Amino acid sequence: MHYVTAQVSRVTHIRHVKVMRYHPDHGDLLLVAGVGWKPSVAGNTTFPLDSASVAGRTMQTSAPVPVEDLPNDPEFQFHLSWREHSVVSALNVPIRIDGRTWGVEPAKTRRISHRRGSSP
Repeated sequence: MHYVTAQVSRVTHIRHVKVMRYHPDHGDLLLVAGVGWKPSVAGNTTFPLDSASVAGRTMQTSAPVPVEDLPNDPEFQFHLSWREHSVVSALNVPIRIDGRTWGVEPAKTRRISHRRGSSP
């Protein structure tokens, strides 16, 4: 899975990519692999399946869910790991295997800070 996230990151030039696997016994999504995240995130971070979660909405609808301004979008809860990584936007897509949604692959973009005197 790490290879998949690395390739998606390389091809799309998106720095934060991860794979989350659905855990029916726990009723959540576990981040199983990723690039651009702190080492402790993979294997330890879970996301809820409710509609206030971008990943949860993706699992519920089996459709891509784009969000341009995560910190200010009233439909979604802003996950702590996103704040820690300065994430501001996302595109979550379902991972489907044999007609069933296995998990979610989100790509996140970060807030870009500019040095004083430079143009945006």
